[in-house]
Amino acid sequence: MKKTLLLIIIHCFIISSIIAQDEPPLSYIRGGIGTHFLGSEDIAIPKLEFEYIAVVNKRLNVGISSNIGYGKHIDDYFRLWGKGERILNTFTIHIDQNIYLRMISVGNLHLYTGLGPSLMFVNDIKQNLLPNGNFANSQDPRFSVGGNIVFQLNYDINEKTALALRMQTQSYINGEFSTGMSLNFIKTLNRETND
Repeated sequence: MKKTLLLIIIHCFIISSIIAQDEPPLSYIRGGIGTHFLGSEDIAIPKLEFEYIAVVNKRLNVGISSNIGYGKHIDDYFRLWGKGERILNTFTIHIDQNIYLRMISVGNLHLYTGLGPSLMFVNDIKQNLLPNGNFANSQDPRFSVGGNIVFQLNYDINEKTALALRMQTQSYINGEFSTGMSLNFIKTLNRETND
């Protein structure tokens, strides 16, 4: 309960500092492609990423992101976990909220670190070997809650666009983990005021 209250206070502080800015606030949209390794399945999964980022000040940003991934297992052998079964394909959805801190800026290069909560949904399609020698498919959906750590290197192309190399790792309380990398395109959005 104390952790939840602390998170609510932190989020209220960040939102109030965004609203209290004198200049029209900036925001960004980030989109990218990459891959992430899902540790419980031993599979590299291609993914698409999207994020909305609001600038708090010159060094601090907040963002909410989602990514979606789909991977097929290419092995022809059964993974024996006490019974004959193998995973045919895996579908993942991540939703993350991050607070980013700009660590270093040199010319057009900027290094950010980010930290925040993460939600992940995974659905495996499994093939089971039945005692009579036939196969049966089944699904294994699961939901995980955990945390997210991000390292992101941005290169400013001009004032409104940038490229980013993003590395992140996510650990979940049920033992799942995911580590990935992506290449991203970032576009600046100016939110105009009606004054």
